[in-house]
Amino acid sequence: MTLRGEILYEDDDFSLSLERVSGHALCHCGVTNSSVSIIRKCKAVIRRLVCEKAEDGYALCSKENTKLKRFLKLVGFQYIRNIWGLDDQGKDQILELWRVGYNDKSV
Repeated sequence: MTLRGEILYEDDDFSLSLERVSGHALCHCGVTNSSVSIIRKCKAVIRRLVCEKAEDGYALCSKENTKLKRFLKLVGFQYIRNIWGLDDQGKDQILELWRVGYNDKSV
């Protein structure tokens, strides 16, 4: 699986990477084996990494990708707002911005 940016965690079940975009930490996660225990482990790793980095982590998701939105909720991200952007072909697209805060107590 190919992730963007610096790989921060990798094992047989999932990988996490961090890409700097306009000074913000954009998180990428690739899950190869999904289960409740893997989701819990992924959430714990995300929590540890944002605390170690002492900064919020962000994720982008297309409005139509319900599977990714569910995953983001399960691992502690919260929806922030919609943002406008261009896709790889230069067409307009609306993305959802999600955040996991390093000071969030609920994560």
